[in-house]
Amino acid sequence: MNGVATTMIPSEELLPDVLPTERLMAGGKAVPEIRAELRRIPNARDLFGQSGWKNLKSLFRGLKYDGTRVHAVRILVVQAVLFGVFAALGQWWLYWVMWFLPWMTLWRVTNRLRAIAEHGGMERSKDRRRTTHSVRQHLAARFLMVPYNIGWHLAHHVDMGVPWKHLPAYHRELVASGWVPEGLEYRNYPALWRKLGSGADVAAMAEIEAELGSEFEPATAARRAPATAADTQLAGSAGPSS
Repeated sequence: MNGVATTMIPSEELLPDVLPTERLMAGGKAVPEIRAELRRIPNARDLFGQSGWKNLKSLFRGLKYDGTRVHAVRILVVQAVLFGVFAALGQWWLYWVMWFLPWMTLWRVTNRLRAIAEHGGMERSKDRRRTTHSVRQHLAARFLMVPYNIGWHLAHHVDMGVPWKHLPAYHRELVASGWVPEGLEYRNYPALWRKLGSGADVAAMAEIEAELGSEFEPATAARRAPATAADTQLAGSAGPSS
C-alpha cells in the first residue's frame, strides 16, 4: 500500500528558488525567517518582478544542462503556443497582460504564501503530520491560491498516488480514522499565517505531540492510514483468499 511510510517530499515541490527548503522545514519552530517572510508579503521582490526575473533566468539557464533541458524546453514550447494562440486571435497583448505579467508579479506573492502554508515551520519526518500543515478549504482560497484540490496538502503527501479529484475524500478518510486529530487542522489560511507569524504554532504542535507520539513507527502508520481508492479496487479484484 502506498502510505505515509513510503512517501517522500520532493525538494522541487518546495520551490527552493522562492523559499529555500531548509528555511521552511525548521525543526517544528516558527523561525524568525518565516515570520520575516510573512511580514514582507507583499514585498518588492515578488510584487515588482525581481523574484520572477530570477526564476526566468533560471529557466533559460536550464537549457544548458542535460538534466534540465527537456523540462525547460517543454515550458518554453507551451509558452510559445499560448502566445501564438493570442496572436492568431489578434490579441497578442493579452498574453503579456493576462499571463506573463501576473506570473512575474502577483503569482509570486500567492505562491510564497502557499509555500509557507504548506510546510512553513514544520520538521523533516516520516510522519507527514509533522511535515505538512492541514488547512480547512474554502472556495475563495481554492480559486485564488490552491486550485486542483492541492489545498488538501496533507492528504497529498500521505499518498501522492491519489488523483487530485479524490484528495478531499481521502482527507475525510484520514480525519474519520482518527489519524488527523481535530487540533491539527487550521480553520483557514489567515489563521495559520497568524500563528506562524506569532510563534504560537510551536505551542499548538506541542499540545498534540502526546497524541501523535514522540516517534513515528512506519508499521503503525501503515495500519492506521486508510486505504486509497486504488487499494480498495485492487483488493476487490483479487477476490477471496484461499
